[in-house]
Amino acid sequence: QCVAAVFIAQLNNIELKAGQIFTILVTATASSVGAAGVPAGGVLTIAIILEAIGLPTHDLSLILAVDWIVDRTTTVVNVEGDALGAGILHHLNQKAGKQGEQELSEVKVEAVPNCKSEEETSPLVTHQNPAGPAASAPELESKES
Repeated sequence: QCVAAVFIAQLNNIELKAGQIFTILVTATASSVGAAGVPAGGVLTIAIILEAIGLPTHDLSLILAVDWIVDRTTTVVNVEGDALGAGILHHLNQKAGKQGEQELSEVKVEAVPNCKSEEETSPLVTHQNPAGPAASAPELESKES
């Protein structure tokens, strides 16, 4: 997009000042971050850059004649970059999830008097009776009789 903007400026015999070149760089960088990974997505970006530095947009048709060649590669690189970023985030999330599972496996909860609530809790939680398993068995038998 930057090269296309400079090409259109040279085509119209417009000398770009340092501020305009800086605007081209900032606008191209900002718009490429948010660009969609679709074919011909760069055409809109070039139009935004041309408007930002005050160049005529009617010369954009000259870029469109050859942009389809470059656009195929640009779209592939954009989509692969998005996929790589998603893969890295997935990998980091799996590492964090494994650490969380280890923390959850160490949680201990005291025994609940209601037997049904023990069955309904998470299988990751181990129930501990403060008096031991033998102490709770007679209580259950006495309640049932």
